[in-house]
Amino acid sequence: GPPANQETKEKASRTTGSLDDKKLKMKRSEKTLLIHSVSRDSLRRLIQPKLSRVDYLSQKLS
Repeated sequence: GPPANQETKEKASRTTGSLDDKKLKMKRSEKTLLIHSVSRDSLRRLIQPKLSRVDYLSQKLS
């Protein structure tokens, strides 16, 4: 592409600098909640096909 002009260079330097300065700080309770939510979601995704099959078979029997 074309060489970057001064304005583009300044914008790029501001962008990278601001990301480093404003790193996200999580509280311990928020981190724990996030971990539990992710693991619960993963488990739900794993068990969903089995639950659907049980539901289907239950309907078929009744």
